[in-house]
Amino acid sequence: YPEQGMGDTIQFIRYVKVLSTKATQIIVECPKSLHRLFSTIPEINVLVTKEDILPHFNFYAPLLSLPGILKTSLETIPVDIPYLVLENQTQSSIVSKPKVLNIGIVWAGNPKQQDDKRRSIDLSFFSAITDIPNTQLYSLQVGDRRADLNHEDFTNNIIDLGDYLNDYADTAAIINQMDLTITVCTSVAHLAGALGKPVWVLLS
Repeated sequence: YPEQGMGDTIQFIRYVKVLSTKATQIIVECPKSLHRLFSTIPEINVLVTKEDILPHFNFYAPLLSLPGILKTSLETIPVDIPYLVLENQTQSSIVSKPKVLNIGIVWAGNPKQQDDKRRSIDLSFFSAITDIPNTQLYSLQVGDRRADLNHEDFTNNIIDLGDYLNDYADTAAIINQMDLTITVCTSVAHLAGALGKPVWVLLS
C-alpha cells in the first residue's frame, strides 16, 4: 500500500515485478486516480482502492519500504523501462501537429506539499520557449494552478489539455503522444519516466 505521494507511488510500483512469483498473489491498494493506470500491470493479482474492502492477506508492507525489505542496492534497483505500459491505446487526435516538436508542460505540483514553494514555479518561466519555431506546447497542468493560463499574455501559444486529464491513465495516454515533457518535480515526472518517455525535470 502507498503511504507517500502520487509520484512516489508511481516510482515504486516497479517493485511488484520483483515480488511476483508463481506462488505469490499480490494485492495492491492504490488511490482511485491511479487505479485505471495500475490495472495494466500484469503482476498485480488484486487491485483495490482505499475505499474498497480489503481481501484476506498474509503479509503487508508499505510500498516505499520494499527496497529496504528486499535489500536493494544501487546495482539492483529495478531498471526495466518502461515498467508502465498502456495497452490497447489508440492514437488520439489531441496532438494536432504531428510534424512539429510537441512538448507537454507542468509548472505546479500539489500546493499542500510542504516544500511546494521550492518546487512549483510561475507559468511565466515558460515564456522563454513558447516562440521556438516548429514547436507546440501543451499544458498538462491540473488543479487550481491550471487557471494561470488565463493570466499570461503568451498562453495563446499553449494548448490546454486539462479537460482531458481525469486520472493518471489519461495523463499517461497524453504523455505517450508527446515528444518531450518538461515538468517541475511532481508526479508527472515519475509518470513520464515510468513510461520510458523523454522528460526534463525542473529542480530548485
